[in-house]
Amino acid sequence: MKKTQFRRKRFGLFIAIFIFHSAYADNYYFSASEGDDSRTQQQAQNPKTPWKSLTKFNQFFASLQGGDSILLKRGDVFDGWVTMTQSGSVSAPIVLSTYGTGTRPIINGFIKPIGWTSSGNGIWEKILSYMDTQIGTLLLNGVEQGIGRYPNMSGAKNGYLNFESFTGITSVTDNELKSVPDWTGGEIVIRKNRWVLDRNLITQHDGNTIRYSSESGYAPSDNFGYFIQNHPKTLDQSGEWYYKKNENKLGIDLNQALDTAFVEVSVVEKLLSIAGQQHLVVEHINFRGATVSALEINHAQDIRIHDCIITYSGTNAITASHTDALTIENSDIDHTHNIALNITDCSNTVIRKNNITNTGTLPGMGKGDSGSYEAILISGNNNLISFNQIDSTGYI
Repeated sequence: MKKTQFRRKRFGLFIAIFIFHSAYADNYYFSASEGDDSRTQQQAQNPKTPWKSLTKFNQFFASLQGGDSILLKRGDVFDGWVTMTQSGSVSAPIVLSTYGTGTRPIINGFIKPIGWTSSGNGIWEKILSYMDTQIGTLLLNGVEQGIGRYPNMSGAKNGYLNFESFTGITSVTDNELKSVPDWTGGEIVIRKNRWVLDRNLITQHDGNTIRYSSESGYAPSDNFGYFIQNHPKTLDQSGEWYYKKNENKLGIDLNQALDTAFVEVSVVEKLLSIAGQQHLVVEHINFRGATVSALEINHAQDIRIHDCIITYSGTNAITASHTDALTIENSDIDHTHNIALNITDCSNTVIRKNNITNTGTLPGMGKGDSGSYEAILISGNNNLISFNQIDSTGYI
């Protein structure tokens, strides 16, 4: 047999296999506004009879085959998170995408607390009994609000205090600091050097000395300063807030009637998780309001994130580690408190044509130690970063 004939037959066989597989690939539809989780698997393959919730998504995902797609209805908001627990193949990835018209569907980590109690002076409080994590972001009437701090950023020295002495990584002494209010239980944010802004729990306030549990192994340095945050006594401006994790208590300062204030707080740690899977595509989705990472990808291969929007991430927008052939392209990443793209020990990564804005712009809301408040932090081999636009980053 001639080589050309053999190649044609082999190519024809490949086409036949691809067509055969494509013929049996299925689409599954989800709509938060029109769906019903009690529908059958066959019904869910019709956009007129979709499933409803991300709970059903997570239950069903392991049953998918290569080439299958899960499609979320455009214009809908899906509360919760998704875990992609099945792999596709090189020629037939599993796809998370959209159907219908309108804006991208939102995978939403925000809740809207109700039943507030007044504690006086315009301060309202709410016990979030189901919480087990730090709040990532608080929105008031759609606008992100800074956590309460003392002194305010508008004050002298851009809101920083100075200490006269320190002891290792356990305490600082400020001769001008008063013993009242007692800042125990709040956080002291110490700019320990030019590249470290540690967020430390205050374990004791004794006179003009604050003792704390250090977030990193860095000791303070003279003349860099500190401020205090996340304490009820820091609230003196509308929109400032605090969260006491040990009591699950959220407090906010409002200079308007409570019934005109639309408050949202992010409470979901990760909006999308991939661990060990291969050949997955995520496209045209809006991820909004993770407290830790909007997307977390570990020990995976050939993961493609395309044309997504990722906003209001409490720590990182995308965290990836030990992953090969990760592609992040044509996506908008906005309002990330720590690192927009935190890529560790990954190879053959492509980060291309993304818009990354407002990363690490709120002091004290990112992570401490080195390598924080950055737009892109990456390590590994054969990685390509090209044609991205980066605007407004706290450090690098």
